[in-house]
Amino acid sequence: MLDLDIGGLTTFANIYELTTHPKLSFLLPPCADELLEKSKIDIQNEHLPTLRKFREHYPPLRPAIEMMTHHKKMLEQETYLSD
Repeated sequence: MLDLDIGGLTTFANIYELTTHPKLSFLLPPCADELLEKSKIDIQNEHLPTLRKFREHYPPLRPAIEMMTHHKKMLEQETYLSD
């Protein structure tokens, strides 16, 4: 699982471009919605054009981007680990 931030989305987009695997998926943990709600990492206005581009060009990223924009937050994968 990659971060739910610009870096994680960029990594996935690069893998998507380098492969033609028809079943490539961007994995989201079941708790992603809850974790994004609690995240302290805000999406900045300068991130919005990149998110729009990724949403348009990389269909597997759409659920993650929609969740991120709904909460206006990003998430580091370290958050997936419990205390």
